[in-house]
Formats: sequence, C-alpha cells, structure tokens
Amino acid sequence: MGSLSSYLADRGGKQRESLLFRRSIHSVAGIISLMLILPLLFMSLASSALSPDLRDVTYCIADGIDLKMDIYFPSATWGKPRPATVYVHGGAWIGGDKRDGAGILEIPELLLRGYVVAAINYRLAPKYKFPAQIEDLKCAIRSLRANAATYRIDPDRIGVWGGSAGGHLVSLLGLTDRSAGFDIGQHLDQSSRVQAVIDYFGPSNLTDFLSSSLPQLLTVFGSKEGLRKASPVAYITSDDPPFLIVHGELDTLVPPEQSQELYRKLTAAGVQATLVMVKNAGHGFRPVVGPISPSRAEITKMTADFFDKHLQRNETQTSVTQTGTSQALQTQTLSPTTTIRPLLTRPWVFAVVSIVVAVALIVSVIVISRRRK
Repeated sequence: MGSLSSYLADRGGKQRESLLFRRSIHSVAGIISLMLILPLLFMSLASSALSPDLRDVTYCIADGIDLKMDIYFPSATWGKPRPATVYVHGGAWIGGDKRDGAGILEIPELLLRGYVVAAINYRLAPKYKFPAQIEDLKCAIRSLRANAATYRIDPDRIGVWGGSAGGHLVSLLGLTDRSAGFDIGQHLDQSSRVQAVIDYFGPSNLTDFLSSSLPQLLTVFGSKEGLRKASPVAYITSDDPPFLIVHGELDTLVPPEQSQELYRKLTAAGVQATLVMVKNAGHGFRPVVGPISPSRAEITKMTADFFDKHLQRNETQTSVTQTGTSQALQTQTLSPTTTIRPLLTRPWVFAVVSIVVAVALIVSVIVISRRRK
C-alpha cells in the first residue's frame, strides 16, 4: 500500500511538472509570437505614419500630363502660416517616386517641427528629356506659392531637399533664376526661388562626371551642351540661398568630388554652404565598411536643424480653430493620431520597443524556470 501511495504521489508530481512544463512552453511560445508580431505591427504603424494628408494633388500640367504631389501637414494646427519643405526623389532622372528615396526618412521629423511638407513627382526620361525635370520642379514651387493660403504656408519660407538625381535637381533649382529659361508653364506670376537647399549626394558638374555614365546621361540630357546646361555649378552667384551638402565618402555612383566641387564654388562666391562627408557611407548613405558617421538619425537631425536655422522664426505654437481652410487642414487640429504617429518612424523608438520586448522575454523565461524548481 505504501509503495502504491508513493507511486501515485510520484506520478502526480510528474504530471504536475509536465503540466507546468507545457504551460512554460506555451508561455514562451506566446512571448516569442508577441515579439515577432510587435515589430510587424510597429512597422505597419510607422509606414502609415507617412501617409500623406493630401494625395496626388495636381500642381501643374505639362504635355497634357497632370503632375502630382503629396502634401503632409504638421501634427498640430498653428496660428500662423508655416514654412514649407519640398522633397524631390532620386532615381537617375528615369525612375523613382515621391514616396520613396533616401530623403523620405526626414518627413516625420520635419512634421514634428511644424513644417508643411510637399513631395513631388516630375516627368522622367528618356520619354521626357531635360529640362522637363527642372521645369516641373520650378512649377511645383510656383504652385505652392500660388496656393499658399489654401495650404497655410508662408510663401517666403520654402526649403527643398533631395537625394541623388533629386539632390541635383534641388541644387539646380536653388541656383537658377528666370534667366536660365526653366520657368515655363503655369503660375508664372509667382517666383520659383527657394530660401534653403539640402543636397544629398547629387551630381553638380555633369561635364566632369564618370565617363562610364556618359551614355546614360545623354539619354537624359541629350548632348554635351545639355550636360553643361544641367550642371548646377554653372549658375552659382553670390545671392544664392544657403546650402547643406551631405555625401558618402565611399560613394562610387556619384563621386564625392562632385559635392566637394559644388561646396568650393559656393563658398568662393560668398554663398553660405556646409559640406558633410559621411564616413563609411556609399551611395544613399548605405554602410560599406562599418557604421556610418554621422549616423542616419544624426543626418535627419542635421537636416531639420538646417531648415530650422534658415526657415523658422521664433514663434510660439498655438492651437486655433481654422476658418476658410480645406477640410484636410481642419482635421489636423491636435489629433492624437497625427501627434503620436510621426514618432513611430524614428529609429530609436523602434529600438526601445525591441529592447522592452526582449527584456520581457528574458524575465518571463527566468520566472518560469524558477517555478519549475
């Protein structure tokens, strides 16, 4: 009888241990599943945070084509018109889209700092050769000024930034006036000049580019004379807006010398310019032989700080009830979603969430292990 009781007790203990073990496995599996799901959910929210407030707005019409831009509004309503920043995508002048490219990462930070952001598409080669691209960009700036009251932007405070081909185009935009012949089309009563330019690794002197790239360049610019006409360095004058130029020191697609030449000629003309060479970075700020320096997050901050310096005024944020503006603008009034969601695209937020989940997993495993003992 004693042995039977001992057997039953031992069997019961093993069953409880087995049950506890199964529960432990289920708990760990649940935590692992949560750890896998949370980043996906986080990334989904981060992606949706970049959803424009106004999609595919026609800013001009060229060759019978509606040229489109997306508009993003700040996370709160402001009492005064806001400065605007305009993003121009890259893609070798033959591809790309206004919702892609190296510069898209800057949009959430700019929204948090109170900027209205426009991202534009433009006609692409080889169907539309240069100067179609710069003509479209200039028309976009004129359109924003013509509709400044609708978008509640300050027409005297407009900055632009872009990467690669987009960097080339924003540089050309910043350095040319009407005498260059690129201002054609609509809204000609408005200026296409801008007050600040940020060029990410864009070509500046197409007549002194990689010889291996010449055939592709000619499909866009038509001739060697077209290359000269499209080179930003050909238009530098002392009244040009301030420039921030950022380039990877290991870029093999657009040689760093392109940005270095632009910087030298700007400063020689008395234009305020800053050149940042990113260590260990190739084209698009991609790491090549180690972490890049400054980091991608630091480049974003540098970009926003530059715009703050040249476009912001010492204004106090005020929440007001807007009248006479579009419904899309009215929906921006201190919405919790528009206030919080831009944070989700910041890399450090993703890192914090990942660390918290990992710590939760480790603690849970430790607790389960102690219970088994």
